[in-house]
Amino acid sequence: MDGKRGSEKGRGTPPPPPSKEFSASKESPVSKESPAALTGMRLSVDFISPIIVGIFMGFWLDRWLSTTPLFLLILFFLGILAGFWNLYRMAQRLDKQNE
Repeated sequence: MDGKRGSEKGRGTPPPPPSKEFSASKESPVSKESPAALTGMRLSVDFISPIIVGIFMGFWLDRWLSTTPLFLLILFFLGILAGFWNLYRMAQRLDKQNE
């Protein structure tokens, strides 16, 4: 092996600065182009997340307490309720923004 590799490490021209297109900014370029798509994505995540959490927690509790479908069903339906509650709160926020 050549001993020059370690000594040349870090030398040379620095990388070019990132272009404005890829630079980090406070606003995402996607939000300017498609706010409706981002709102739809947020609504779907806000609805699905509590359902998934309820399913996993119910499954884990049922395995731990040996009560096969009980907690899975209870937490699944509570997750659905929480998902609809999230959608309702988001709709209220969007309604206030549009006024």
